[in-house]
Amino acid sequence: MENNPKFYFFSQLPTELRYAIWRECLPNRVVEIDYPWDEGAYLCLNPPPCKLMQTTDINRRPPVISHVCRESRRVAFETGYLKTGYYRDKGSPPLEAQWESDLQLKKSWIDPSRDIIHLNWTPCYSAGYWGNGSALDFLAWSAVNAYGDSFMFDYLDNMLDEDIEERIKALQKLQHGCIVMHIIVVHTTFEIAAKTGLFGILGDAYIQLVDISDEVRLNAFFDFAKKCESETNTFVTRRQDFRRESPESVKRSLNDKLAETFGAQAARQLPPLCPAIMFRFCPHWCNHIHGSSRRAGF
Repeated sequence: MENNPKFYFFSQLPTELRYAIWRECLPNRVVEIDYPWDEGAYLCLNPPPCKLMQTTDINRRPPVISHVCRESRRVAFETGYLKTGYYRDKGSPPLEAQWESDLQLKKSWIDPSRDIIHLNWTPCYSAGYWGNGSALDFLAWSAVNAYGDSFMFDYLDNMLDEDIEERIKALQKLQHGCIVMHIIVVHTTFEIAAKTGLFGILGDAYIQLVDISDEVRLNAFFDFAKKCESETNTFVTRRQDFRRESPESVKRSLNDKLAETFGAQAARQLPPLCPAIMFRFCPHWCNHIHGSSRRAGF
């Protein structure tokens, strides 16, 4: 090695290297196609500690590097774009995949090469909001060219009026089906979130899915979430349940639910569905009294 290595200003680096660095800063996101219904979420056994719609609104913004300079913005738009209707180069969905809802998101940033497409809609949503068509088919169509797809565990409930055979066909269309078994909300600042790297290098990947078998990542996320919630300078109004089941137990619960809903034989013919935990980074400190003026001290 040289005794006096040279330091280059970023602007003096070769163009290809600068572009590569910008690309490393792009977030890998979970892009929602509809708003989570906060009132519906409160009906579950372990309700989230804040309004999830707040996280959705932040998560659908363009990535941080799209606002830095012309060069970084050019990199962001290489594979990403701001969706204002249907997806670019896809046109409208076929008849069987058409779905509309009061909660459907029409405007959102998406990078199909990096992002997982997520559906929040579950059977209980129909008690408070209008929905028409097959949400699962719409998810499968939306995620054809994406990095993956996911939906909520409660979608498997038998309360749905959809035909069982039609639901099985929709599930078979999913590319990398992931089922969200539980939601954990992490309240902290942008600076602290970015330092951990858990929500992207720049802290702008606000929603993350972690496979239930990925013990290393799960430990990191759970430890960080518990650390944020145990912050002593503020009073936590609604504490979350951080108890964890073993991966085997979670997978068994999922398989039992699939067999209950579709029958044991049909369930075995479904493509692999991976159970995961969803972590949502919320900078609003919703479950902390005086949260807007106090921040975590670590």
